[in-house]
Amino acid sequence: MKFNKSMFGQIQDQLKKTSVSGGYGNLLRYSQEGVYTLKLLYNPECENNQIKHYMEHGWESTSTGSYLSTVSLQTFGERDPISEAFWRGIKSDDEDIKERYKKLSRRDKNMINVLVVNDPNNQENNGKIKVLKYSKQIKDVIDAAIMEGGDDYDEFGPERVFGYDSGVFLQIKAVKKGPFTSFDKSKFITKSKDFDLDEDEFYALYENLFNLEEEVPEVKSFDELEEILYEHWFTGDNLDLLEEYQNARETAGKKQMKQTPKTKRTPVNTVDEDEDIPMDFDDEDTPPKKSVSAKKTKSSDDAPDEDMDADFSELLAEWD
Repeated sequence: MKFNKSMFGQIQDQLKKTSVSGGYGNLLRYSQEGVYTLKLLYNPECENNQIKHYMEHGWESTSTGSYLSTVSLQTFGERDPISEAFWRGIKSDDEDIKERYKKLSRRDKNMINVLVVNDPNNQENNGKIKVLKYSKQIKDVIDAAIMEGGDDYDEFGPERVFGYDSGVFLQIKAVKKGPFTSFDKSKFITKSKDFDLDEDEFYALYENLFNLEEEVPEVKSFDELEEILYEHWFTGDNLDLLEEYQNARETAGKKQMKQTPKTKRTPVNTVDEDEDIPMDFDDEDTPPKKSVSAKKTKSSDDAPDEDMDADFSELLAEWD
């Protein structure tokens, strides 16, 4: 099978889609400083192995201090209590309260299959297929190269980015800047030598691509997410915010705040809590009274990177 331009008509639609489901693992960890060289893999004949997009909230728990993340139900067009708490909080006239609630802001996440050409911190990954989970800084680099009208589209384009014999690779540069990790120097590069794989071996990789729908973190219900808010946000230094939140819920009325009917989603798998670790701080019915925990980790490629303020500004524009 040869790549050609007509095969990539659907990729722009994939980048705009927001419907996903599943549990997850198999992520490439690139939180440590270094230069990671990757070949993006795209199989135009397999609908589930393209690019997946979803939205999440992530913050440091005020009760445990661990970083946690949850998939936002807004991914599916449903109401999300964490999003609602966030929007109420940042509309506060109290600047301190507003700043605290910014930590709950929603962030876009994307996933794509990659072949690891060089992992400077884990050479055992070289030659293996991994799932690259990325945010805005890396997304901007990829979009500029494969989306028509992008700054780098004329130089690269999807045919070269995904093609076997093009010698085009994504180079991710992870640089520590204070408490954050920045990826703003990442770019596509052209190497003079292509893969050691021959063409047949390269296309055989498609049989081993991960189903990205199964790699997205566990999706929790409205009630489960609200319980997470109580356990990991309205505690500790944020305990003073609880009364206002409860009053707002009561004022809104039970009918208005009642959970919207669930849409049909593929059953999720159990999340491997060690698969998603933030970098130094850089997603059915519930049994009654059951304690619900979000996915908690110690350190991640998911934690806020340097474009967090830009993401927050975009959210404000969206709200307006």
